[in-house]
Amino acid sequence: MFLKTTSVAAVALFAGMSVPAMAQSDNSNMNSGDCSVVNQQIEQQFANNPEQRAEYSGQMMRDLRELRDAAQTLQAYGKTEACQSIADAVHDITENPGDAKQSRMDQTGNQQSGNQQNAQTQQQASNSQQQNMNADQAQAQGQPTFQNATAIGEMDGQVRADNILGADLRSRDDEWIGEVDDLVLGNQGHPTYAVVTYGGFLGLGEEASAVPFEMIHVAQGDEVYYLPMSEEQLEDAPRFDQGNFEWTRDEQWRTQNDDYFNSLGNEQNAG
Repeated sequence: MFLKTTSVAAVALFAGMSVPAMAQSDNSNMNSGDCSVVNQQIEQQFANNPEQRAEYSGQMMRDLRELRDAAQTLQAYGKTEACQSIADAVHDITENPGDAKQSRMDQTGNQQSGNQQNAQTQQQASNSQQQNMNADQAQAQGQPTFQNATAIGEMDGQVRADNILGADLRSRDDEWIGEVDDLVLGNQGHPTYAVVTYGGFLGLGEEASAVPFEMIHVAQGDEVYYLPMSEEQLEDAPRFDQGNFEWTRDEQWRTQNDDYFNSLGNEQNAG
């Protein structure tokens, strides 16, 4: 089977190169010419208090990750000053999400209707409230949960790749478990796997798994994404080094990977 990815990783794959690692914010690990993209203090705060993620809408997370990737690309070309300018913006948005939301709304206010702005505000409030209720309470109040999400292959209409790439993924228990870092396409051009990274907010050192694309579930206007598994089950899945896509050519690895995720689906159906 021929597989390809949708991001810059594909360029490196076909060129026989690896994707350059993003600059770290830990000065002890930086070269003199590196810029500081990842704020390790904030990474630690999110590791200790994952509820803080509720302050960041799905759109903001996608924007931050696009900026992160742009800084990574600039660093790869030796444009350290430009990389650092973006890194400073990422830090500012991350440390002041409320101000950043308001600024974005002000900038796009002439392009959005009042209803769209209200919908964004309601979604952000929903994210915060949902952190303080269990799945049964959320479902009873009409909040997005795994129970009222739809398998992506069973949805009416289409889902844009822009909405999926960079999106947060929640477990069936409504806990954050990862980020959709990339999509892998099969020989018919359809998504086959979602590359899911976990272990950080915007940081490096994240481990990656190739989750069968059809396992993704979607709720509440294509804004909330779920996987039918727990955090522990995702952590137990086969892994590969982020940016290394040799597994797309390794049929044995893919078979073992698919067998693992199929077993989770069988467990869920049996339950």
